[in-house]
Amino acid sequence: MKKLLSFLFVCVLLFGCSNNSDPEEVVEMSCGIYQGSINLRTPGEIAQFAACNYTEVTGTLGIFDGNVQNPITSLSALSSLERIGGRLSLVQLSALSNLDGLQNIESAAGISIHFTDLLENLDELDKLQTNSIELSNNASLRNIDALDMDADEIWTIGLNDNPLLESLNCFSNITSIRIALIIDNNDSLLDLSGLDNVENIGLNNITDCCGSLYIDGNQNLRSLSGLDKVTEINRRIWINDNFSLENTDGLNSLTRLTGDFYVSNNTFLDNINALQNLVYLDGDIDIIGNPSLRRFCGLQNLFLADGHDGAYQVFGNFFNPTPTNILNAPACD
Repeated sequence: MKKLLSFLFVCVLLFGCSNNSDPEEVVEMSCGIYQGSINLRTPGEIAQFAACNYTEVTGTLGIFDGNVQNPITSLSALSSLERIGGRLSLVQLSALSNLDGLQNIESAAGISIHFTDLLENLDELDKLQTNSIELSNNASLRNIDALDMDADEIWTIGLNDNPLLESLNCFSNITSIRIALIIDNNDSLLDLSGLDNVENIGLNNITDCCGSLYIDGNQNLRSLSGLDKVTEINRRIWINDNFSLENTDGLNSLTRLTGDFYVSNNTFLDNINALQNLVYLDGDIDIIGNPSLRRFCGLQNLFLADGHDGAYQVFGNFFNPTPTNILNAPACD
């Protein structure tokens, strides 16, 4: 699943950048605004594009190394850019250590940064406002605080394989994530602080492979704290392979899940008591292969309210209760 998620990230951004100008195609351009989408793959292409001092690209701007013998080391020539109508995609820029040149960009429909091995922060993007943020496979990325969102709503937050990423503070103003929150293989995250004002996740009925809340493979994640105000999640909760996670604290306010609840292979997960306020779950419950999981009283109110409509599969845990066992157990203390 991890490989599939990473593959999907890359496929999305490459597809989004695929409308590059055909050299045989006449594209109407005027200095000031570039009409359409463009890929810049070499220092020479960047210099040629920058010569016109464009302030706006109406479509997608993709920047990636197209020649390993002549990699892109600087984006400083792009400092006139202020707006991107589509997505800003930075991919496989193995020799790029900073984003100097992008400091004047104020808006883009989305931003994707993938496989930039030397990039440690996004400080130059402190003016940027966007609807979608996808960051994956950035080996040195430690700090994304510059992505300080002013809006209270964002469509997607996707953080995949950023092993040094320490904080999500840039999302402190967000109250609604319309499509998905994906936190996958970010081994320096200890909790989800920074998402403290999010109230709902996955309100748009758009199907994806993983669901709207996807927490997978974060080896040092100890808590889901940061999601404490979330009351509603749609499509699916997926909590899988988080080695240090001991409980579901952080989901204490969740009352409604429209979709499946999938929890598996969390080695030290002891309880799901924090789900005591969940009274509606329209989907399957799959709690599988959590060898330390023994306390399920967090689901008691769900069954008391007759709020579950779906299959129930619980096996491979320390304790594997039936719904009747949960109903008859003592309430959470």
